Amino acid sequence: MATVAQQHQPSAQSRPNPSRSMDTSRSASTSTSASMAPAQHAPAPAAKKGKGKKATDPSEQQKQIQAKIAQLELDAAGDKEQELEIEREVKKANRELTTLLNNMETPMSRLEIVQKKYTELLQDMKRTERDHQKAKKRGDQLQKEKDAQRTELNRVTAMKDKLEKISRDFTKENKRLKDELHRVETTESRAKEELHDRLERMVADVEDVINSQNQPEQQPPVDMELDELYIFHFLPCAHGLRHFQVPPEVQVLHRSI
Repeated sequence: MATVAQQHQPSAQSRPNPSRSMDTSRSASTSTSASMAPAQHAPAPAAKKGKGKKATDPSEQQKQIQAKIAQLELDAAGDKEQELEIEREVKKANRELTTLLNNMETPMSRLEIVQKKYTELLQDMKRTERDHQKAKKRGDQLQKEKDAQRTELNRVTAMKDKLEKISRDFTKENKRLKDELHRVETTESRAKEELHDRLERMVADVEDVINSQNQPEQQPPVDMELDELYIFHFLPCAHGLRHFQVPPEVQVLHRSI
């Protein structure tokens, strides 16, 4: 059996590895899906623009529907292409395995080859499961972080709205206080002016009273008309009428003149 194994070793080395071919198919399918990913997200800006408009244009809506249909067709074609690629890889691996087994002479060598292939495929499957579990845990962790960030964003948004409301209330209160201050200043200024006018009038009244008290009392004017007539018309005749007795009041008035 060692001789048979040595004889068939070059053929085993020259044949392509099915696991490598399956990895190649996986990478090809991954690259195909990755190349199709931009096409899947391509209509997103158009949908976002349409959402921003208040009234959607019928022609724009028709274009969006056609783009969606084309995207679905591309997705279906991509899935079908991936299935065909996987089927071709499986058929190729089966042909290679059949060819390898047909080249073996003894059933034991065939069993060893099958066992080796089974071991390789089992290792690939376990490795894939482990990678899947890691990716799943990573996805769960990212989802938790996304939920936490969304919660934090909602909290920040609520805090922002609350602060904006408080700012508006403060602005209204500040305006009210300014108006109240202006009204109080106007009232105070008017009251000061009225008080100043009253004080000026009071000071003027007091000065008038003081001036009236300091000035001497004026004597009432004497009606001099009759006295002057008496003096100037009758006194010249007094020299001729010496025997005439002048009243005392007239004498006093004459002396004062």
